[in-house]
Amino acid sequence: MPIQWMELARLIATFFGGGLAGAFVNEAFRRRAGKTRDVHLVERVNRRQDELRGIRFVRSASGGPEREVKNVRSYQMTLRNTSAIHLRNLEVQFEFSSEDVEPWVSRPARSKTALLPVDALPAHPWKKALRWKVPSLPANDYIEFSFQVIEPTTEDYEAVIYSDANIVLRRVASEPEEFRPWFFVPRHLALATVLAVVAFLVSHSILGLSEVPPSKLLEQATAALEQAEKAPSDHERQEKLEKAVRLLIKVIKDMPPENPSGG
Repeated sequence: MPIQWMELARLIATFFGGGLAGAFVNEAFRRRAGKTRDVHLVERVNRRQDELRGIRFVRSASGGPEREVKNVRSYQMTLRNTSAIHLRNLEVQFEFSSEDVEPWVSRPARSKTALLPVDALPAHPWKKALRWKVPSLPANDYIEFSFQVIEPTTEDYEAVIYSDANIVLRRVASEPEEFRPWFFVPRHLALATVLAVVAFLVSHSILGLSEVPPSKLLEQATAALEQAEKAPSDHERQEKLEKAVRLLIKVIKDMPPENPSGG
């Protein structure tokens, strides 16, 4: 079972340092949780379908005559949750320059929860809007979208995401490197981190308190967590997490004691 390092840090702070230390660390994590995160939309295909010799495209409208189609553009995209948090009930909308659009959308690869169509109106100058509600999209989960647009006036399109989780949609040309949320750590790495913390506590009790101000230590701990989130390997991620935990414990140890009530 993965370890939630944020919650573990809060519990350690409250247990060892009391209410003042717990509030101090909670404020640091509150600021961290408030930052804006990206969700990637990977554009895989955006091209016009070439005509084949002797073959022409026609569009048959219900109850009306067939019409020849000169321009059909294909789009294929992957929406990947790179935000490191589990997104719930987010909505994604696509807008195109033609009213004639044939969509196809997959279920999320991991959560498998079906997307729910939502009525949507396009913003000027777009002519067609397609919108879906995504009930569950865990970290690193992804959804495939495909569109056939008939007679578009431009190759461009608009993509928008709606969520209360402080995230933004970023269009990218290629798939990001293999992503793993920094707070999900294999058990052997978690055990190594715990042992390192225990060893630090023993050495810290022998060598005495740090002379670095707690505010500076907290800045260094936050920076280490940022580095752990972006670490390319498990080994580097483990080192950064160990450093962050050691710094948090230093903050707690160096925190001045609370004045007793009435003192």
